[in-house]
Amino acid sequence: MPATDKIKNITSAAASIRQAQASLMQASRLCSDPVKSAKIFAEYNHLDSALTQLLHTLAITDDAAFSAATTLLKQSAQSFQSDQTQLQAIIDDAKTAASVVSYITQAVGFIMKL
Repeated sequence: MPATDKIKNITSAAASIRQAQASLMQASRLCSDPVKSAKIFAEYNHLDSALTQLLHTLAITDDAAFSAATTLLKQSAQSFQSDQTQLQAIIDDAKTAASVVSYITQAVGFIMKL
């Protein structure tokens, strides 16, 4: 059974990703450029994939499988750091962009503690 602190980090990362997704939805509603909207949607889907990985990891009870899954999560989290610059370029509202980046940064921090 995974340690309680690791479970807490996974649930915290999932919550941060959900907040980032909510901010991305807000950005997509405010966006009138179809190309930027498509890019925002792609980023939303990327976050959704990470959220799915987190939730699947949370359901693992075997320690070895959990360890392997957290290693994969850490590798995936590194890709979010490069996404942050792209997000700031495609989200017109600076406050919303900063919000998304902040939530992603929080999620990456929690994932890297696993």
